[in-house]
Amino acid sequence: MKEKGDNWKERLAWQGVYPCEPGQKKPVVITNEKKVALLHGEKKKGLVEVFVSSDHIHFGVFYVSPFDHLDASAPHGGDEVYYILKGEGVVLIEDEVTYTVRTGEGFYLPAGTKHQWFNFKEERLDVIWAVAPKL
Repeated sequence: MKEKGDNWKERLAWQGVYPCEPGQKKPVVITNEKKVALLHGEKKKGLVEVFVSSDHIHFGVFYVSPFDHLDASAPHGGDEVYYILKGEGVVLIEDEVTYTVRTGEGFYLPAGTKHQWFNFKEERLDVIWAVAPKL
């Protein structure tokens, strides 16, 4: 019998096992059709596309619309790195410090750091992200 509130487990069942189970890893091309696309956030949802979510690394891209922001992200269990594909964004760290990042720049966050992304420009912000070893 399904418990009330267990739907989140089904929605996140791909975490840590996409595109391969840990014991069955092999080279895989992740085409546009194979990406896991989801809306992330509770109040302010943003599109996140996941290419890989294994037991050692999680990798994808997210987008922030012009003059918009995403919900603050809960601190992750692993170090994070971001690369700005397009646009300019502001990252708010621990509700105190901000950093501006632009196309072609990277940004690193140690594990456990609360953060939130903002876009104050007319161009969409496209960001590649990776978290290792765990979300």
